[in-house]
Amino acid sequence: MTAGEHLRSRLAEPGIHIAPAVYDCLGALIAEQVGFHLIFSGGFSIAASRLGKPDMGYLTATEMIQAARSIAQATAIPVIADMDTGYGNPLNVIRTVEEAVSAGVAGIILEDQVWPKRCGHMEGKQVISVAEHVEKIRAARFAAQESGLVIVARTDARAIHGLQDAMARGERYLEAGADMLFVEAPRSVEELQTVAQHFPNQYLFANIIEGGKTPNLSADELQHMGYKVVVFALSALFAATEALQNCLAHLKKHGTTDGLAHTMNFKAFEQVIRLERHHALEKKFQPKE
Repeated sequence: MTAGEHLRSRLAEPGIHIAPAVYDCLGALIAEQVGFHLIFSGGFSIAASRLGKPDMGYLTATEMIQAARSIAQATAIPVIADMDTGYGNPLNVIRTVEEAVSAGVAGIILEDQVWPKRCGHMEGKQVISVAEHVEKIRAARFAAQESGLVIVARTDARAIHGLQDAMARGERYLEAGADMLFVEAPRSVEELQTVAQHFPNQYLFANIIEGGKTPNLSADELQHMGYKVVVFALSALFAATEALQNCLAHLKKHGTTDGLAHTMNFKAFEQVIRLERHHALEKKFQPKE
């Protein structure tokens, strides 16, 4: 079974799927260990962790694919990878999709922003024409061939042209071959419901960001509306950032980590990183006398 086929089998199951966003292999391991069935490799978090920069088009296609490859290889669960705008015209999209499939990615997101893009919850976005993005979706579907790769079409048109235009674009993108629709940054519960009611028989993707433009609804609430996948795109990044701030501030102030409000230690981390598997491999291939 390919990674794409694995994801499709998950999507065929009843109910909504929560896909936490991860930006490295450690996050992928933890997501799998706590029981998630899908994960999302998000560009915002990758830009922050790899470059220390905001999600404003700084990442290259190579960097995004390398990050997705590492994450996909670290876990047995399907990875939906953020591939921004596909990094150029339809020919570039074909190359991006081929590399994503080779990397073991199960699904990709392609958005209709003008490059350089920016986070969907930031101001100042622009979108390309519907016709241009339709051709990118068609190129992605062509390049995916028999891999089963799931193509998530994202539109950022809500912020520029309004919700009705975003939904009209979504119709065209689904007709072009997208498997799932992602209308980025609805502004209210009513807008989320409107999208779901407009596409009653389609896989729908929602994106929740604490402090972002979309209401922070639960997976159960979104499932009731009709959504199939919800990503919590920055939750792990925010939690890790806060933990690092607290740890380093405590160390700077006190000159010791004693008294830090966490329970993780060397032994506990060995379990997260699955050290016992590597010891077993090491033992298996020790020189024989």
